[in-house]
Amino acid sequence: MLSHEGLPPERETLEYAWQMEIIVGKISARVTSIQ
Repeated sequence: MLSHEGLPPERETLEYAWQMEIIVGKISARVTSIQ
């Protein structure tokens, strides 16, 4: 993970949400390809 020192909290939340979106997208794509 990158260091978030000195960054505003909303920036950190945005990056975290963006990473979660990628992870969820990979999981759903994997589930779709299995079916």
